[in-house]
Parts: sequence; C-alpha cells; structure tokens
Amino acid sequence: LQGERQDLDAAEERNAQVQLEKAKYKPVAFAVRCNFSYTPADDDNVPVPGHAITFEARDFLHVKEVAMYDVVPTMRPVVLMGPSLKGLEVTDMMQKALFDFLKHRFEGRITITRVTADISLAKRSILNNPGKKALMDRSNTRSNLAQIQGEVERIFELARSLQLVVLDADTVNHPLQVSKTSLAPILVYVKISSPKVML
Repeated sequence: LQGERQDLDAAEERNAQVQLEKAKYKPVAFAVRCNFSYTPADDDNVPVPGHAITFEARDFLHVKEVAMYDVVPTMRPVVLMGPSLKGLEVTDMMQKALFDFLKHRFEGRITITRVTADISLAKRSILNNPGKKALMDRSNTRSNLAQIQGEVERIFELARSLQLVVLDADTVNHPLQVSKTSLAPILVYVKISSPKVML
C-alpha cells in the first residue's frame, strides 16, 4: 500500500509540474494586490509544505487558473431571516422596522432589494464560471431557471457598487436554503428574546 501511495504522489507531482509549465503561457485570469506580507515558513497550515510562495504587501499576484475558487459577488449580500415565516403580519411589520432602521443607519451606503425568485435554487457552479453563471437545479422549468438566473445576475450587478446589499427574499426562511448558492451571502437570523416585543 505504501508503494502505491508513493506512485500516486509521484504521478500527482509530475502532473502538477506539467500544469505549472502550461500555466506560464496562459493569460492572466485576474490579479490581486496583497494587503499583507506572507512568509510560508511562519505558517504551520501550508497545504503543501515547500511549495508555497512568499510575497510582500503591495505585491501583485497574477492568477491564471481559477478552478478552485467560487466566484461570489464583490460585496456579499446580506439576507435577513426570521423571526418566522414571511407573510405573517407580525413578521412583515418587524422586517419593515428592520429595513427602516438599516436604511437610516447606513444611509447612502445601502441597497435593499426584493427578490421573488427562489434564489435557494441557484447552486454554486461546478466550473466556477467567471461570467457569474450559476448551475441550476435541473428539476425546474426553463422559464423558472431563467428567472432565477436573472435575479442572481441582478444581485451580482448591485454588489458591484460596493454598497451593503440587503435581500428581502420571499422564499428564504432557513439559512440552509442559501448556504450553498453562488451568492455566498452573509446570513443574519433575527431572534426575538422577549415575547413582549410581539405585543
């Protein structure tokens, strides 16, 4: 078994070397500017010891392959949930109060948008397509998929402004519904600690 494992490791290393050589001639997919310096020798969590790179703050790193990345909005949207299912009078009143508070607190820096399509069906793309196309659940109709895709693209577009994007999503009642979507949202679950608030 140990010999087989060594053969597999050697094959993976050869494959990695081939991919690295090919990458030299590929166009740059995107570049990032480093905010911090990094020295792998100081890091015990390097996935492949001896193969990490050192860089300084303000250096530019050119990324040529993005297969291991999920493309998410520039500013991750916030999804407010709770305290119970939408459509109930108390819930709707509380969400309106929350939205009003957020509008005033982040005035000029917030976009609140209503989402009626079931964005929980917008799965992360297996190919992580930079064109922000999401892989959809195949059990849906073509028109429903187009509506969901349209909403996802609209949210990506709103996020480009770098404002706080808050989604008022009719179909989202539980964090698990959006945790695996291409939106990578920040989830805020509102819990009411005192029943007096409901009075």
